[in-house]
Parts: sequence; C-alpha cells; structure tokens
Amino acid sequence: MGTAEPYAAIRRLYVALLHLRRIEPALHSADRRSFVAVACGESAIHILRTAASGPTLLLLVQLRKVGTVDVGSYDSEPAARGRHWQVILTTEDPPFSADSCPPQIDLSGAAPVVRFTRPSAVILREVPAAK
Repeated sequence: MGTAEPYAAIRRLYVALLHLRRIEPALHSADRRSFVAVACGESAIHILRTAASGPTLLLLVQLRKVGTVDVGSYDSEPAARGRHWQVILTTEDPPFSADSCPPQIDLSGAAPVVRFTRPSAVILREVPAAK
C-alpha cells in the first residue's frame, strides 16, 4: 500500500535531504567550525555550511508566519556576501508541497534575499565565480 499524501510529500523531502547529505561535502562535517548559524529577527535563521573541498551551502529558514530574510543585512555573516548562489531545493518545490507557495528568491544582489509567504526553507549552493 502506498503512502498517502501529505505523508508521501514529507517522505520525498526527507529522501531529497538525505541525498543532499550524501553528495554535498559541506553537509558531511560535524565540526563546529564548518557552520555558522545566525538569527534573522524573531522568526528566521540562516546557516552557512562550508567544507574543505566543495561548494558552500546556505540554508535559509522561515520558522513561522511570513517574512523576508536579507542575508546582507546581518553584519555577523559577511561570508555569505559577494558570492554567487543557485537554488538547489526549497520545501515549497512541487514534489514536497501539494499547495506550493514558493518563496521569492533574489540572487541578483551582493547577498541573497528571500521573501517567504509561509514557514518554509531554501537551500542555496555557492557557484564558483566565472574566471
């Protein structure tokens, strides 16, 4: 018997996250120096994960309600500025959400800005700058 929605969507999200954990070097390390977590107001966080080899990851999470996370507005996280990012997953992607409400993701500035329409998460991967 198959898994009924919404549980099947949650399972697909877990499978996707476990896959990322296997393939992303930044998610392999348990060393406390491999990540920085920053509170973004009262209802959001962002976490920067690094690895000795491989791209940096940036996780942005809106924990409740709606909100905007402007990574560049937090002086505690200059390492996320001036990099190029690509979206690799949001919890609002159609496989994970039957009533998807994708966040607005602006990667054009010096640091990512994400406008969340409800509690959700975005994972970004650093893209090497063109030489």
